[in-house]
Amino acid sequence: MLSIFIGSSETEWECTSSKCYRFDGRTLKWQDAHDFCPTLGPITTVAGERTPTLLFAGTEEGSQLAILKALFRSVYVPVVWINCNEMETEGLYMCDVGGTEAVQINSTSKNWESGYPSGNGNEKCVLMTEQYKWRGSGCNHDLLSICQIVL
Repeated sequence: MLSIFIGSSETEWECTSSKCYRFDGRTLKWQDAHDFCPTLGPITTVAGERTPTLLFAGTEEGSQLAILKALFRSVYVPVVWINCNEMETEGLYMCDVGGTEAVQINSTSKNWESGYPSGNGNEKCVLMTEQYKWRGSGCNHDLLSICQIVL
């Protein structure tokens, strides 16, 4: 585990060569989780200052999954919020993959759990299961979250 000093406090992050992760043990609504992560920074890295964001992860991030699995197991966590939503346009999921810009995610992506996205107009936010699959969800559920820093 890497210790990163932020101001006068120490925060524990789990890091790989490309990202660092921090599990937040509180349950929050999607917007609250999204707004919380940037309050942990900015953080100075070898690549410059980075602002933490809500987790973005998909099944293709194989090198990251071992750390995510450890975070999921540290406290039983069946699902966490990820940095994707369709708040602006129905059926158009936008994901902030690195804290710099939102990109459109195809509804046929292999990251979606079978049956998702469902087309239910109430599922504006996206969560990730412990199998690293995405599901649409109502944004007002109280779920755990993981913050990330892209290095």
